[in-house]
Amino acid sequence: MGVDFVLLDSDDRLIGNAVSYRDKRTNGVMNEICSQIGDEELYAKTGIQFMDFNTICQLKKLPEEVKLQAKSFLMIPDYLNYLLTGKKVNEYTNATTTQLYNVEANKWDEELIEFVGLKKRYFMKHFLRYQKSAS
Repeated sequence: MGVDFVLLDSDDRLIGNAVSYRDKRTNGVMNEICSQIGDEELYAKTGIQFMDFNTICQLKKLPEEVKLQAKSFLMIPDYLNYLLTGKKVNEYTNATTTQLYNVEANKWDEELIEFVGLKKRYFMKHFLRYQKSAS
């Protein structure tokens, strides 16, 4: 669930179903991404291990018509939160697992998001961060 997501349209409806990373549709996509971006640059930006099921691979592999309909990106836990609260936010630790979050700049990486064919504005600007309770 740490790499899986949903896309919502302009009416905040799901575009298709959420798809689990546990299939073969993204086999080899990470190699393609690294050859185009550069593995050192990608790792320097995100600090995430290169795996074919990473969110960046799943998004890169989506059909263009799906990407054109998208207006919001939510990780699965964020989507559940949205259904319960009506608030669209990205939880920080989940965002950092996408391989689209620049850990040095501490924000979504616009170049990587555009590389997969989406717009940065579809990604929530405000992060839900959980704080330790005082004991």
